[in-house]
Amino acid sequence: MEDKTLEILRKYLDKDFSVSPMAENKSSIKDIKEVEEKFKIKFPEEYVAHLLAENSDVLCERGIHIVVKEEIWARPKEFDVGPFWSFLYGIHTFTPRKESEDWMRLEIVGEEFINETGIKAVPILKVIGDANL
Repeated sequence: MEDKTLEILRKYLDKDFSVSPMAENKSSIKDIKEVEEKFKIKFPEEYVAHLLAENSDVLCERGIHIVVKEEIWARPKEFDVGPFWSFLYGIHTFTPRKESEDWMRLEIVGEEFINETGIKAVPILKVIGDANL
């Protein structure tokens, strides 16, 4: 399956957004299979294609972090009050790469999600600023 991430990014994002990878090194099918085996799950083909992103931009093959630039959409400060959407300023996919920070890793977020909800699933996307697990 072909990854469509870059096509979508080029179509909808402009200079007001910052895009960066979630891992230093490219994801491999081995990385993905290790997470699937640990949780006895199967990731959607589209997500696996996104993580592998053959012949694509290096950003996609490592997971992707997209935020609106702070000068466009100010970050909430402690004790700020406002509509829920005003706290949402980006999204990111998680990465199977072990060298990534814990908050970026499929394995870590999967364990936390299962422990907190009792639902046997591994989140693959996070809306930044959203407190809803």
